[in-house]
Amino acid sequence: MDEKVEAKTQVKAEKKNKTRMSLVLLFLVIVAVIGYIALRGEYLELLEIGTNYTAVFWQNLTYKSVVFAISFIILFIIIYLTNKGIKKELKRNGKMTKKELSDCVKDLTASQPFSKQRIGVTNPNQFLDSLLPYMERQEMISKSKQNGKVYYDLIH
Repeated sequence: MDEKVEAKTQVKAEKKNKTRMSLVLLFLVIVAVIGYIALRGEYLELLEIGTNYTAVFWQNLTYKSVVFAISFIILFIIIYLTNKGIKKELKRNGKMTKKELSDCVKDLTASQPFSKQRIGVTNPNQFLDSLLPYMERQEMISKSKQNGKVYYDLIH
């Protein structure tokens, strides 16, 4: 009986993941099409003014792309390190409350290679408010209540 319930739950989770993946891919395709239309329109506008200005278009596009890539890399590193840190602490300590986890991420920082500038978590509670639900949806951690307190635990 338990095996049937487990199998149904697993099939439901797989359907949910496939639906989520399809929606994300659809969103990315829509964003790509809109982005292409906007860039093409901008390019044609500058081409109408004169072919001398197309170099400006490509330079601006390069600058925007570099800023986007650097921002993406920084945010990816911060989220990756935070997830890794939370998993490490949960593995070592078992179940932890949000307050205990905020002590783990409060000093988390990241920087670009070959740069002295650092970015860090300034408000651990607000940061965890957005990150913990994400980690639950991705089935990295589980949430449980005991004695009126909410505990987070690593899913193995």
